[in-house]
Amino acid sequence: KIDSEELKAVLRNYSDVFTDKDIVEIGELFYVGKAGSGVPHNDFLRAVSNVMYDKAELDEGGVNHRKIGISSHPLGLGKCGTEYSFGKSRGVYTEDELDVKLTHVPPKTNADKIALAAVGVVRFLFDGVSLWNFGEITQAKVLRRVIFLETIAAIPGFVAAMVRHFQSVRTFSRDGGMLNMFLDEANNERMHLLSFVRMRDPGNVMRFVVLGGQVAAGTGFLILYAMSPAFCHRLVGYIEEEACHTY
Repeated sequence: KIDSEELKAVLRNYSDVFTDKDIVEIGELFYVGKAGSGVPHNDFLRAVSNVMYDKAELDEGGVNHRKIGISSHPLGLGKCGTEYSFGKSRGVYTEDELDVKLTHVPPKTNADKIALAAVGVVRFLFDGVSLWNFGEITQAKVLRRVIFLETIAAIPGFVAAMVRHFQSVRTFSRDGGMLNMFLDEANNERMHLLSFVRMRDPGNVMRFVVLGGQVAAGTGFLILYAMSPAFCHRLVGYIEEEACHTY
């Protein structure tokens, strides 16, 4: 078997590829992912082969929505370790990482096409209701728009985490860490909201509208996520693409 210390010893032989920091992080991930136990050499090599030649497509029909092959990964990754090693620390982004480029994931399945069309319809209706395309675009109009959108954007991550939490408890099984990731995403959107409200304090009418939006969007997304998590993941992906264009 190979354990985390032996893996780090192997990686140190390739110092031109892996830095000391990389080796430490990889060793920690390996240790936590297998709860401190070792892995038979054959399984380890099969895992490496799996990662190298695995397809980059997503399993749209799977609840976990991971890359094809990962759910049957020889090392059992994504099933335990991330639930215990989850932390709030944030690294320092490089200039290349901050150079965000707008991308688009072309719809492949009928569910993808429905999700993309739904985002377009919602965008059209919201622009009309909020009078975005009428009159001059002022600072007040922009702030009202982004504040309301952030109150809605904070819903999907929390709903997804809640559903996965209940599923984990109900099935007596591990979540694999996605629950924490979704909670982190919901909290990230909440921080965006709290940043915007420092620039404009919403009035009573806006607060009432937000309450109604939470009830409608929260209930609707909960029902959709219970029916098809994969569809909801794709839907949120297209919403984020639209958000990049909007902002």
